[in-house]
Amino acid sequence: MLFPVIEGPVSDKKHAIKDSKMTECGIPYPDFYEDDKHAMKLIYFREVKEISCQKCKENIEPFMDN
Repeated sequence: MLFPVIEGPVSDKKHAIKDSKMTECGIPYPDFYEDDKHAMKLIYFREVKEISCQKCKENIEPFMDN
């Protein structure tokens, strides 16, 4: 299953996106960057195993198909 993902500003961790302003672990992702257009260009879709933020993974796992 693919999820929208964005890289963090400092640690280069890959975070899963929850909604238009927040990652699954609670980080407001457009705040990483100066404008929303730039942030939207950095969203890409990846498999869950490629998400490196453990907190994001834990929040997504209940929604995964077994």
